[in-house]
Amino acid sequence: ITEKGGIISQSYQKDSFYLTMLTMPKIIINYIQLHFFPFNLCVDYAYQVVDSLLEPAVISSIIALMIITIFTIKAFKSSKIITFDMLLFFITLLLVSNILPIDNIMAEIYIYLPSIGFCLLIALIINKIAVYKPANISYISYNISLGLIIIFIITFNSIIIIKRNNTWQTSFSLWTDTV
Repeated sequence: ITEKGGIISQSYQKDSFYLTMLTMPKIIINYIQLHFFPFNLCVDYAYQVVDSLLEPAVISSIIALMIITIFTIKAFKSSKIITFDMLLFFITLLLVSNILPIDNIMAEIYIYLPSIGFCLLIALIINKIAVYKPANISYISYNISLGLIIIFIITFNSIIIIKRNNTWQTSFSLWTDTV
């Protein structure tokens, strides 16, 4: 709503629902990549809208999402927790997938809530690894190795978070980083 009481309407990218939906698989894969490799973060991504279903990036993104969907369905039989984590990630991401048009097609802020599902999944994977111990490795060596990996993951993400917090400290620092 504007100051004068008018309603601001959003439109789809290039005023096309079809082109916006073609672009979303690439963006969802980019969100997944940002969770694993949180580099070159930006508050306002300039994203190229896809013009064709036949673009290799669109095809590979759709295939990757189909593989993830199949994995999630198969995981339901063996682990409801994995299925819950995956569904939490994708359902919360669905809220910002431009089915109803929103201002930005891609933004960091859109993955805050989905990251809960991602973090739960990573914690579950670490727990599964901790429980499983190969027979040919000593218990102490295995636990030390696993502990070092966990310390590395926490340290790496802490450094990224601290750096990103400094970027978000003021409007000037945020938009300077964006430029």
